[in-house]
Amino acid sequence: MASLIKVPYGAVGAMPGSNPAYLAVNVEGVYSVVIDGTDGIRLYYDQYDATTPADYLNVILNFTGATSVTADDVTAFANMVAEASQATNSVPEFELIGDDGTANFHLTQLTPLTLTAGAPV
Repeated sequence: MASLIKVPYGAVGAMPGSNPAYLAVNVEGVYSVVIDGTDGIRLYYDQYDATTPADYLNVILNFTGATSVTADDVTAFANMVAEASQATNSVPEFELIGDDGTANFHLTQLTPLTLTAGAPV
């Protein structure tokens, strides 16, 4: 079974009583988590193409909101990756540490993820 983490996606709906949406990110094979700029968390995955040794999948989670991603957020996400890989049938929910409930700290709606191929770190 895949190791998944729920990440808030998009703003809370305009209708009263509406709930935020979530994007489930598969973190199986993630071996490194780093900060990317000021509003991103970059995930490095194991090699995905055995025929091209230099190609590794990198995914950037693009956040929006009233604060930037911090080193503490990256540490918390990395810890959650380890937790998700150990707990079967569990889908933990990640929130940026600065999320105090007064603003929406979520993945951007138009480009929640950026996928790239690159060398390992």
